[in-house]
Amino acid sequence: MRIFIYGGAGSGKSELAEKYATNFEGTSLVYAALLDPNSGGDTQERIKKHKKTRNGKGFFTVQSESESADNFIEDIYTQISDFAKKNQKDLTILIEDLGNLTSRILFSKDGNFLKGEEGFVKSMEFLQKINALSKNLVVVSNDIFLDGAGFSTSLLSDEGTLSYYKTLAKLNSTLAHSFEKSIRVVAGIEVNFRTMNQD
Repeated sequence: MRIFIYGGAGSGKSELAEKYATNFEGTSLVYAALLDPNSGGDTQERIKKHKKTRNGKGFFTVQSESESADNFIEDIYTQISDFAKKNQKDLTILIEDLGNLTSRILFSKDGNFLKGEEGFVKSMEFLQKINALSKNLVVVSNDIFLDGAGFSTSLLSDEGTLSYYKTLAKLNSTLAHSFEKSIRVVAGIEVNFRTMNQD
């Protein structure tokens, strides 16, 4: 089963994703924390908040501090793969979230970024590899397009920012249309719910 959950900041999307993940019976839970722990700002507070919400729910957490996109992808994959081999049970994997995945794959610490379709292709390859390890996959993403604030002329004149928006938008659309369930969250409420074979 694959579930795609997206919403704006503070919408409750992460809590809902954890609820869906923990409702799958007979599987081991893996939480792929894709936020770069060294990215500064309020990162550590955000990490503490997410750790608190999933405390006691049985998640095995994987994360990576690698600055290289390729090493980051391989690190996350290897940690989950090794856990699966040792655990000998089917996995339910929660990926938090597509916005962080996009950022870490697109941008390098030297200021360069992937252009064109390369970032999207690399992100999809990562998701497909993780999906192959799972019985159930829950992916959380950011609805940064909701109020149009991100589409100011000044922001979109930056080539890197525009590449980020385009890549994330395409990932959101691809997963929303290909996963068995697609859920948008607004103020903790599920809306625009769709399942496979439904409009």
